[in-house]
Amino acid sequence: MAAAEAPQGGGARPPLLPPGTAVEVLRNGAWVGGGTVTIRNGRTYMVRLLDGMTVLMSRGRVRPAATE
Repeated sequence: MAAAEAPQGGGARPPLLPPGTAVEVLRNGAWVGGGTVTIRNGRTYMVRLLDGMTVLMSRGRVRPAATE
């Protein structure tokens, strides 16, 4: 496969989550819950955690919170 045909970005990304979605974020190797998406773009989310801290996370490190 020629370099121009090589896939970019390492494969398929998870779908974009809308602002206001409750999420968990991957921090230090563990999924930490208790956050809400505030702003997003094509690559990252700004997530406000319950402790008041705001973090920027790549799409691969954010998942919807469990609904249990």
